[in-house]
Amino acid sequence: MLVCVVIGIESRLWMRFISDQAEFTWGGTAIVVSIFPLFGIGHVIAAAARRRGRLASVCGRLAGLILTLPLFGAAGAMMLPSVMFGSLATWRVTWPNPVRVGCGVLAAVIPTYVVVDVLITTFSVQRVVGVLMFVISYTAVILLTGPVTSGDWVVRNASEEHLSSSAR
Repeated sequence: MLVCVVIGIESRLWMRFISDQAEFTWGGTAIVVSIFPLFGIGHVIAAAARRRGRLASVCGRLAGLILTLPLFGAAGAMMLPSVMFGSLATWRVTWPNPVRVGCGVLAAVIPTYVVVDVLITTFSVQRVVGVLMFVISYTAVILLTGPVTSGDWVVRNASEEHLSSSAR
């Protein structure tokens, strides 16, 4: 959970660094920072549910998905396709490589546009740092989406895996 709070704080900082008018309210900051622990809770629920069977896994993934959606409110909405495609490219390891690469390319379109737009508008060290923080934030979100987007519906422990392979 602490990781998600840190990502939330870091996200609010990059928003300040790349903004033309860096005037933020404490209420807005509280919302941005609190959304990330919700995201984390959703993915913890999904990870735990995957160990309890298929129905629990479906319910847990749904909870994780619902608690992820607030990340894409307001200005974050434009990043939804990037996180979606980036998560599929990262976590769907059983998909054919060309499909995963295609998802990765689609995931990169919007962040590339944002980076170019921010750096062309006004180039400064502050903006470069903000862009790097932007990339770190969304990379972290994609890496943390595994419990919701990975291909296996149920995680088996080693003894169950051994029993199912010896039964074949």
